[in-house]
Amino acid sequence: MKESAKLLLIGVFVLILALSLIGWWHYKSFERVLSEAKPFNLNFLEIDLEFEEESQELETFQEFLLPAGDLKISYSDSWQKIEDSEFSFATLDTENAKTLFYAIKVKAKETKMAWLIVQELNFGEERGLEKIIGEIKTAGADRGIETEIQGLRVEENMSHFRINQEQSGYLTTGEEKIILTKDNIYSILVFSLASDWESFQEEAEQILNSAQVLPTE
Repeated sequence: MKESAKLLLIGVFVLILALSLIGWWHYKSFERVLSEAKPFNLNFLEIDLEFEEESQELETFQEFLLPAGDLKISYSDSWQKIEDSEFSFATLDTENAKTLFYAIKVKAKETKMAWLIVQELNFGEERGLEKIIGEIKTAGADRGIETEIQGLRVEENMSHFRINQEQSGYLTTGEEKIILTKDNIYSILVFSLASDWESFQEEAEQILNSAQVLPTE
């Protein structure tokens, strides 16, 4: 890829990431993220447009097993897994959420991007799914973020919903699944700018539906 194209893509990424940091409930306040974030490596954004086309034809899938061994997800290798050494996961964490997995998908020709984030949630003794979802809306409202939950499905150990958020005119849309295992609570979220969501919606559903709770001793 030409150097100018790389720089443009990096610029788009940084801008979209900044807007998403403002608008998504799992993230800290934008000012705190900027002050605490360590420098991170953007080499993973050097995307070859020809490779992007080839990977669509030769698509394979990867699995991610969570550290506790009680949940795994499957995702296309068209997603780029980001290591903690490249982007500090601490910038995504809150007192109630610890980031375990982070990946991005770039459609370079369309300048569209989506994020996949898996977090371990901690609400003390609280394991009620509806109350946890209430925390999502409350956390957003406290920071002036308008949150809309759509298509909420709640089962015994899982909830699945679409989450739309708006702040200062910036809109994000995502699909989120909250899963209770024997000992842990996890959030799996795929999201993008609302204007780009149609390009990622089908794959987001596939990733969330791939989540599998595993037996542990």
